[in-house]
Amino acid sequence: MLKQTFKFLVSTAFSAKNGNLSATGQWGLHGPIGYVNSSFLTPTFSVEKSIVQSIRGVSIGVEGIVVAAEFRFGFMIGLPVAGAGAFVGVVASIGLTNGSAAGRVGLPLAGPAVKCRGSTLVLTVRAGEGLSVSEPLAKAIETVLKVPIPNEVDFLKKDIVNRTVVEPDVPLCRG
Repeated sequence: MLKQTFKFLVSTAFSAKNGNLSATGQWGLHGPIGYVNSSFLTPTFSVEKSIVQSIRGVSIGVEGIVVAAEFRFGFMIGLPVAGAGAFVGVVASIGLTNGSAAGRVGLPLAGPAVKCRGSTLVLTVRAGEGLSVSEPLAKAIETVLKVPIPNEVDFLKKDIVNRTVVEPDVPLCRG
């Protein structure tokens, strides 16, 4: 059977209840992607519109958000409730941080005024093998047989994009 999986994650970190954060960006991938003759073919990454330069938000503290999505296809042998086989997938994630508005003013002990903004973009391709067991069946097996369901194993895992940008590029913002 062919099994497709989609996972989506959003995690926020706001230090003030009235904080807000907005940003837009656009990127491009050009060229082939794959695995040929024991080597990865990776596309060229380009920034069409910088997300860091568009980060906006006002808060007395630091704000952050992480958004990730995984698309995976598995080729399983077995039943819909339990099978084993190979999978391929892509995981894309972006994390944004927006410094405190208080940093823009500058504080006597904190040093010169600066408001930090940053982003990290990661795009990973994966291939491996594993078990696909429905949640009720997995719990029953672990309870009755006292045997944990084994984790999946990655044969190939490669970041085709792993880029962090921090503005302004000063030690206070990089630390």
